[in-house]
Amino acid sequence: MVKIKGDVFREYDLRGLAGVELNEDVYILLGKAFGTYLRRHATTSAVVGFDNRPSSESYSRAFIEGMLFAGIDVTNLGCVVSPLMYFARNHLGINGGAIITASHNPKEFNGLKMAVGGGCIYGAEIQEVRKIAELGEFVQGKGKEKKLDVLSAYIKMMGEKIKLKRKLKVVLDCGNGTASLCTPAVLKMLGCELIELYCTSDGTFPNHHPDPTQESAMQVLISKVRETKADVGIGIDGDGDRIGVVDDKGNIVWGDMLMVLFARELLGKIRN
Repeated sequence: MVKIKGDVFREYDLRGLAGVELNEDVYILLGKAFGTYLRRHATTSAVVGFDNRPSSESYSRAFIEGMLFAGIDVTNLGCVVSPLMYFARNHLGINGGAIITASHNPKEFNGLKMAVGGGCIYGAEIQEVRKIAELGEFVQGKGKEKKLDVLSAYIKMMGEKIKLKRKLKVVLDCGNGTASLCTPAVLKMLGCELIELYCTSDGTFPNHHPDPTQESAMQVLISKVRETKADVGIGIDGDGDRIGVVDDKGNIVWGDMLMVLFARELLGKIRN
């Protein structure tokens, strides 16, 4: 009987060592458990994607098989950044969602993020999925699967929402993560002069740790911004939902300051 180690279930996601704590059998079990969770919450459809780690595609296949077993109709998004999974739910009017990813963690890891209703499930909700998996009390059905590419719609949406007042010279470091598949295209569409660092998709992350909130992972980006006299440097994590920013002098703009800048922008739009 397949068992899942308890410490794989975290507060906001699932995370473990690929091939050690996680494998295809575990993901089939997780698919059945999350599918059952969705059915109990009056949801019968979900979008599913995966990041570019070497283990992610096969884990996604296993997870989808589990979801189909539980009677969930699955829209297979393929290899995508996590924000695209969330976008696809709204764009397609589908309540459930999941992505196989270990986010900003080292290459040895994989994981799972799950969403339903207003956003990602966490805390007690994740523990509910855990209990379903441990008890093996799965609903059964015959879900259907279809593959759908929503990348062009995702890029179009960002082009409609983001307007730059002037052309920017941008150094982009994707860290060889999944963002390599879409972020360069977005910035070019916005008219940026783009200088790319590690924007070739490689889920082994051969150049540096895929977490731009770690100063050690930002050093090449800092040097390139100073060398090229760019306006800004942007680093992105493994699954495209974490950002690091360097200003035109090569100084890191930390998350609390970014939050202030974003808040000012949003509040100004609300007032107007």
